[in-house]
Amino acid sequence: MPDTAPTTPLHERYLARLKQPRWVAVLLVFAAIVTGLAGFTDSAKKLVGLFQTEHKEDPRQQLTRLEQPFTQDAFVAAAARGDEPAVQLYLQAAMPVDELSGQGLTALDAATGAQRVAVVKRLLAAKADQSRWGPRQGPALARAATLGDEPLMRLLLDAGPAPEVVKRAYVSAAGAGQLAMLQILAPRLSGTQGQIATEALWALAGGPIERGAPSSARGPTATYLLAAGADGQAVDPEVRNATVLHRATYSGERDVARVLLDQGVPVDPRDADGATPLWWVAGIGKVEMAELLIEHRADVKVIAKDGSSAMARARYNQDDQMIALLRQHGAR
Repeated sequence: MPDTAPTTPLHERYLARLKQPRWVAVLLVFAAIVTGLAGFTDSAKKLVGLFQTEHKEDPRQQLTRLEQPFTQDAFVAAAARGDEPAVQLYLQAAMPVDELSGQGLTALDAATGAQRVAVVKRLLAAKADQSRWGPRQGPALARAATLGDEPLMRLLLDAGPAPEVVKRAYVSAAGAGQLAMLQILAPRLSGTQGQIATEALWALAGGPIERGAPSSARGPTATYLLAAGADGQAVDPEVRNATVLHRATYSGERDVARVLLDQGVPVDPRDADGATPLWWVAGIGKVEMAELLIEHRADVKVIAKDGSSAMARARYNQDDQMIALLRQHGAR
């Protein structure tokens, strides 16, 4: 009959062997080899990293690989589309930050017009000059004010633009009816507040500009500028001594004209040719403006220095609606 003595479990026999000095030494050697290999791998990685850093592509090579030509036009185009990595490579490759593209724009002009805040930040960090701009638009700050982009405008303001840049932005904001932007810019103005407000009122009276505030903001903007010291009876020597009211009515700025009239601006100022605002609008078919002026007691029988009347102008244009309006209020 076979022995029935209990057999030692397999795992206990392995543990017993590992406790022998020879096996302990083998394990220690194996652990040392693994540790050494790990250390070597880390060192190798660092060495490779250093080698790669030393042989990294220069910015122009990277631009070439990205199919970006090293030209001012390409640089400005990258700024306009908000391609921040490409803009950074151009700057690192010493592309002039303030040069004009063939389209007459600086990179800062283009980035601001497209409202690319991240690119604007990078260009300002590269010392882009807000006092340099192309013929296609005014300073970047003026563009941001026109668009009503407060975060972008504040970013540009924090970069310390020249007083003339701030003034131009103020006038541009007025032309766009951006009242909130005017209120932010006003404390930064240098010079006679009344004169700047008058220039801004002229811009507002000239009619809305692209991408401005809603038309409902234009009346309140006029009220704000008059309260800021704008001269509602100012004349423009370059346009036959026309007044702000002439300009507002001619441009169809009904809300602005109403504010001027409600603030006591005379309804019948005459330009160098003896023509009143009603005489002007009677010849261009702006019936709503004529109605507003007549509502404020404009002289429908006005005659300019050349002997022409408002009625004669309406008849010349065969404007039956204007003729009927003038006749209704006593014009011959």
